[in-house]
Amino acid sequence: MDDGDKIPRILIEDLKNGNFRYTLHAQEQMKMRSIRAQDIIACAQTVQQIRFQESRGTYIVDGLNFYGKRLCVVCGYDKGTLVITAYRKEEGRK
Repeated sequence: MDDGDKIPRILIEDLKNGNFRYTLHAQEQMKMRSIRAQDIIACAQTVQQIRFQESRGTYIVDGLNFYGKRLCVVCGYDKGTLVITAYRKEEGRK
């Protein structure tokens, strides 16, 4: 296994355990989208795909929210802390 395989495993464990924080912008966006911490954890428990965004240095975790709807969690590590935001799959990214 190379380091590229280890990062997603650690990332998913951090998401499942609630070991993450939000930027202020992410908090605002998630509040507008009615996305809560339990949705992030559910997404990690139901992960369907993980994609690395090389241009941004972040991962997109595709899974399901607490209510079974598609959710994407965008995350990356900053000084050892997992920082995230999330959006519903049907919203896409701008």
